[in-house]
Amino acid sequence: MAQRKHPGGEPRLKPQQRKRLLGMLLKGATSQGFSTEYWTRRRIAWLIAKEFGVRYHPAYVSQMLGSWGWSYQKPAKRARERDERRIQRWRHEDYARLKKKRAG
Repeated sequence: MAQRKHPGGEPRLKPQQRKRLLGMLLKGATSQGFSTEYWTRRRIAWLIAKEFGVRYHPAYVSQMLGSWGWSYQKPAKRARERDERRIQRWRHEDYARLKKKRAG
């Protein structure tokens, strides 16, 4: 019995393009000019359009990556001005002092 073809259209990214895309993703987002290493759905969709002329909606990018065993990275929402050392000092010194004052 002959194999039946999978329903749906042909993938818009050819196998060699997919391989090249995965190689680009492995190099990191900064290699494509981004300021952080996070690969978001929007960044990946942009990269695919730029390199291969194929446009995907960012929501579909996560489905596509999932079918390849990958997932996108969602950046944490934190202020750029965040100073971790000052936060730790506040927690250990100021907050501890305020907590003692309230308990007493």
